[in-house]
Amino acid sequence: MNERTKSGRLSPPVQIALVAAGLLVLAVAGYMVLIKPKRAEASKLDGQIAGVRQQIADRQSASTSRQISVAVKTADLFRLAKALPSDSNMASVILELNDVATDAGIVFDSIAPQPAVAENAYQVQPITLTFSGNYFTLTDFLFRLRQLVQVHDGRLGVTGRLFGVQSITFSEDDERKFPFINADLLVNAFAFGGGLGVAPGAATAETPAPTSTTTTETATTQTTTTPEPSANAAPSNPSS
Repeated sequence: MNERTKSGRLSPPVQIALVAAGLLVLAVAGYMVLIKPKRAEASKLDGQIAGVRQQIADRQSASTSRQISVAVKTADLFRLAKALPSDSNMASVILELNDVATDAGIVFDSIAPQPAVAENAYQVQPITLTFSGNYFTLTDFLFRLRQLVQVHDGRLGVTGRLFGVQSITFSEDDERKFPFINADLLVNAFAFGGGLGVAPGAATAETPAPTSTTTTETATTQTTTTPEPSANAAPSNPSS
């Protein structure tokens, strides 16, 4: 069948094909002119939005890490202040030593603070402990004393004051034999700066010793001298 009808017009199928082709061309042209640039612009905006969101996330993460870091430092500061206080409360030191001893099942015969020793940034307070009892309970006390301040994986753990054992001397108990012993311990308590005071009754270089005033009475002896008789003087009458 001829594409044109007898009247000179295109046949309906050809017209439909031409209309479809025209619409396709218009669609492609519209896509290229309108939609494609918009999509490129939208993709660019999506990239910018993603970048801004990443910056916000990074800043939030940095802010959170700073807050966590400050919290950790503050917590470390509080723990350090507990382990190394700046006060001079010797009563609390003795009370803490007694508490640790009680947990270990021992009782000290005597606790005697010694004069404090000043170092560069801290002070050392020696304390003499006298003990009579079981050797194994004494080792338990020393273990508990050491556990008051410890470090695990770079983290400071504090449950009490910082103490250091300077020396231990002990001997077997004469009556009950080993493991019963008599022991003398020299334990140091520490304080930051000038916190610890001097043990009661201890003399310091800053405290002047009392001056005793002695009043001396000087006795004055009066001597009377009798002059010798002169050669020209008349002799005295013996009878008178």
